[in-house]
Amino acid sequence: MEKYRGSILHLKVIHQWVEFTNKSVAKRVANLLNGEQMGGKKRSQFYFDLWNIKYLSKFKWDDLTEEIAYKNAIREQKLALEISAANRERNFYLAKVDQSRALSSIEERLKKKQKLPRLLGDNLQHPPSPKAPKNFNFSKKF
Repeated sequence: MEKYRGSILHLKVIHQWVEFTNKSVAKRVANLLNGEQMGGKKRSQFYFDLWNIKYLSKFKWDDLTEEIAYKNAIREQKLALEISAANRERNFYLAKVDQSRALSSIEERLKKKQKLPRLLGDNLQHPPSPKAPKNFNFSKKF
């Protein structure tokens, strides 16, 4: 039985199957009920609905269960794809968070290293002078 939600209040039935043990009984029931009013109590929501019944020749119950199993397998496969995509997205996000934390800790260590010479430089009388670059003269010989 397949259903879909037509509105909030009730479900609309799309397909439903009945299996008979005797083929001739199935044909007679299909001919008898097809196009007839469902009936029952007048207060029933299905009272004015009509039966739409067909006899499906050469149709086996295995065909029906195979179709349902195929639809379930497709649904499971789609769900697995969605879960794997969500896991990839989560792993990517966590990797970026770890990378950001590592970069921030590196920046903090560099800031501490820069502050340390300043603190030591204030205590010293003469800070070390930077060395002058050496000039090299290369003579050209021909």
